[in-house]
Amino acid sequence: MKKRFLLIILIILLITLTSCKDNKEIHEVSFVSSIGLDYNIDTEEYNIILYFINTINNVSVDYGLSEPELLGFTAEGKGKTINEALIKVQTFSETHLNLKHLESVIFTETFFNEKNIKEFYYFCRNSHLLFHTFEILITDSPLKEIYQQENMTDSPSYYTILTGKKAGFDYHQKMFLNFCSDILTPNYYIMYPKITIKDDIFNKKDKKYKTIGVTGYSVIKDDFTLSTYESNIKGLKFLDDFEVFTDKIDKLQFSIKNYQIDKNIKESKLNINITYEILILHNPDELKPKQVMEKIEKFIINELNNVLEIMKEDNIDILNVNFLNEARGKLKFDINYKDIEIIYNIKAYSGK
Repeated sequence: MKKRFLLIILIILLITLTSCKDNKEIHEVSFVSSIGLDYNIDTEEYNIILYFINTINNVSVDYGLSEPELLGFTAEGKGKTINEALIKVQTFSETHLNLKHLESVIFTETFFNEKNIKEFYYFCRNSHLLFHTFEILITDSPLKEIYQQENMTDSPSYYTILTGKKAGFDYHQKMFLNFCSDILTPNYYIMYPKITIKDDIFNKKDKKYKTIGVTGYSVIKDDFTLSTYESNIKGLKFLDDFEVFTDKIDKLQFSIKNYQIDKNIKESKLNINITYEILILHNPDELKPKQVMEKIEKFIINELNNVLEIMKEDNIDILNVNFLNEARGKLKFDINYKDIEIIYNIKAYSGK
């Protein structure tokens, strides 16, 4: 009898101690999919915009978006710190803001200076509210306009960029951990996708709609400002790994798949090792496989050289020559492209 009484008490304690009273029901939570960050120089305030997936829950703020077909809603907050701005949004919210499903953070170009970048870094490092697996994007468009686009079908589009549903996306993702490596590691550079509002390229019921696309790439310089390059500089694509890239040379149309680039320095020579697979889409001149490979190889080298000339002018070590040099225990860190002999080693494979 005594043992049965003790067992009942133990069961009651277990139920009490492991109760779910602190858990939130789905209608009590607003899941933040994207955060936009801007900085007002005049007021010295951070302006954040939160984008919520359109579930049955919402927050009691003025979204500015009312059409039921829209897939998301926004809320805005301002503060002297990023955390203060976030708290202001939560204060006026009837639901709990959940950041653990965050897919992207979008910075305005005007956000970039040393103070703001470090503010964002320390906020993320010290926060227990989010997982550090989100994507970093940069925009030259106003944040409010970015988050008010109605077209959700393009890829990369408003919906795919903000929610992570990136089937067929054609740019290389840069995650928060890449961002940390970039700002914390001397002589190390990363290129971030730049997104811009595109004008009137979709129609619905004879009404024009804008959408969002990747229009270039940005680099954070040593002084924490940006250098931005438009996407029509094709060589930018070849500076990083990618899954597939389609182009044409004269009448030859082709896709490059499984592209990988590796760099190493030896005796003041920068060896760039490139491997990729070629898929021929249209070959009206009936070039032989060897001719096709030679043509594409020449095309890639030419595009890379064009980009390196631009980087030379901007004094940006986008190939991380100095970082590689330092990693190999060298004492001299001021090597630039003019001092380096670049050797291309290319291996191409014919696709099916």
